[in-house]
Formats: sequence, C-alpha cells, structure tokens
Amino acid sequence: MRRVVVITTCSLKGWNEYGYKMHQSFLKHWRCADLLLYSEDRDVSDLPIPKWYKEFKIRHHNNADAHGMASGKYNFRRDCVRFGHKVAALTDGAFADYDRVIWCDADVVTDADVEEAEVARWLPGDKYASLLLRPGTYPECGFMVFDRRHHGHTHFMNELRRTYETDYVFRLKETHDSFVIWKLLLALGYPIHDLTGKAKIVNNHPFVSSDLGNYMDYLKGPRKAKGKSGERR
Repeated sequence: MRRVVVITTCSLKGWNEYGYKMHQSFLKHWRCADLLLYSEDRDVSDLPIPKWYKEFKIRHHNNADAHGMASGKYNFRRDCVRFGHKVAALTDGAFADYDRVIWCDADVVTDADVEEAEVARWLPGDKYASLLLRPGTYPECGFMVFDRRHHGHTHFMNELRRTYETDYVFRLKETHDSFVIWKLLLALGYPIHDLTGKAKIVNNHPFVSSDLGNYMDYLKGPRKAKGKSGERR
C-alpha cells in the first residue's frame, strides 16, 4: 500500500482550465502516492465536497462578509466561502489510511518524478506539518504536508473543520484558508517544518524557489495564462 496521499479540489471550470493538467502530471510523476480529487460544484470526480461545507455555503449565501464583499469592494482576505473548499476537502481526506497527507492546489503541475524519499525530506520525522513559511505573514498554503501518525493530527483536523461549522472563522482577522490554518497550528503549538528553507523568496512566490520547484510549478494567479512561473529557478 502506498503511504502518501495527495488531496486537491477544484470546480468544473477550474478542472477545464487547469485541474486536468494537474491530474495528468500527477499520474505521470507521482508513482509513490494516491490522489484524492474533490469536486466543488459539478461532477469533476466521485468525491464531492462534504455535506457540512455545502450547508455552510447555503447558510452564508447572502453573507457579504463570507464572500469578501463586506465593504462593497472585493477583499480576498475575507473570502471565506471561496477558499474554504480547500479546508473541506483537506479535513475530509486527511483521515485516509496513509502515513503522510499532502495538500496540493489544483493549479500545480508536476514535471519531474516525485519519490517517497522526497516526501520524507519535505516532512522530517520530528515535525507534524510542513509549510512554505514567509517572514512577517501567513504561509503559502498551496502545498502542505501533514504527518497522520502524529498524536495531534485528529485534533487539528477536527478543530479546523469546527472553525467553519461553528462560524468561529468569522471572528478571525482574515478568513482565507492560509490564515486560518496558520493561526490554528500556532495556537496548538504543533512542530512545523519550513519548506521554504534557505531558498530566496522571489516576488512572494516561495513555492518555485524552494526545493519543490525542482519537481513542480505552481501556476498561481496570472501564471495560469502564461503556463509557467517566471520566478522559477
């Protein structure tokens, strides 16, 4: 049995634009892992977004703050509904029977083989989670690794889900996934590994300047149209 699982999610629109590329490149290069692909709105896979998050979206359908529009001008830092799909997929798939759980955004393309040795390097045995840390702000959470065997794994994932189920998320300064995940990890005090390492942060795009950039490209934002990250070393 494979010991690594990669979790991602996207909408049907996202699948047609970039998700299928992530899927194809995963099948080609991630022979050490299985993929759990969650569908956000219409059928992209046989894994729908969990029922609790569908209820959350219905409950806050007309809540401007939940969509980053409380001020009348869009603010991604408060777009809880859009970015919460990641949390729903992660907290659902994180209990699958694997040793290491990886979150990978659906606009990541893999172009070199990833073996279990690489995954082990990205999450040292004395750490619970690995994130792309950035000085003075929340991490880049397009790629995260968690140790399912860690004593705090179940508690962390359950608390992350409850942050949304109880609407506590709206009490936070920012409600996008990266901020919420980071604040909870800090509050619980679980040991974290810095995936960015000593790599130079280029234009606030630490993914491609870290070791991950040797294997993958993260086509975040306008990079999707270009088909590559100009910052990649």
